[in-house]
Amino acid sequence: VKNGDGALQRQALFSLLAAPACDMRCGVQARDAARLRWLADERRPAPPCFAGKLVGFDIQAKNDLGEDRSPPLDWAADWKRLLRLPDVRAVVFARTNVVKRCVSKAHVDVFYAHCRTRKAVSADHRACLAAHRAAIDAPVAVDGADLARLAHNEGREWVDLMEKAGAAGGRPPLLVFYEALLRDPHRELKRFFAALGMGDRAVSAASGSLKITGDDLRKSVANFSGVEAALGAADPCFLGQLRDAESRVFDTICLAGGTSAFSKHGDASPTAYGY
Repeated sequence: VKNGDGALQRQALFSLLAAPACDMRCGVQARDAARLRWLADERRPAPPCFAGKLVGFDIQAKNDLGEDRSPPLDWAADWKRLLRLPDVRAVVFARTNVVKRCVSKAHVDVFYAHCRTRKAVSADHRACLAAHRAAIDAPVAVDGADLARLAHNEGREWVDLMEKAGAAGGRPPLLVFYEALLRDPHRELKRFFAALGMGDRAVSAASGSLKITGDDLRKSVANFSGVEAALGAADPCFLGQLRDAESRVFDTICLAGGTSAFSKHGDASPTAYGY
């Protein structure tokens, strides 16, 4: 499917989830018109080649589809049908420390200015990161009040995403925690597989992407004490996230005017798993 055609991307995703086949190449798929009759809601068991396997799709639900800016999948019209298909489950990859996430965006902007990418995945991107590491790692000045506003918005986006995914799928989404993968990727992936009924499996965990921002914001934020004071005045709920240097998983979601929790909206509790 060409990246510029949002309508074809939508159709391809529906087909892949509703009627998986061992050979999903576009030419083969086009010849099998029956595979697109997923709207009939008839059960289509996965073929033997999928036995004991998980297949995942990394999708930003709020983003437009394709370069032609086709609208995102609609929660009521599209996601509800997709997430209620047999053997389909919504998984939210959650970054619980929204303060670090907001600060990291500033460092990623510096990385992008030098390397024209926001992720260090390819060999060229890694080499560029290494060449400009000093500039990228240089502490950034942060407006504490603005950071609180951005972090509140991030928290609200997490709640909205989990609520929408839960309503569309008819059950809370399964959560996988970014910080837990940093601390102990084998443990978090084994928990994930067990939650999906895959049993206790041996896990080989590796990532092709390099982390841009360090875990200790005292080294990443030039005016850390000022930011600490401003965050404390705006919302003390954020102070634990600002001070954390060990990739702690936070259950509490700090919102403007109150709090919520990942364990309230998703099928996983950070505290229950000792995070």
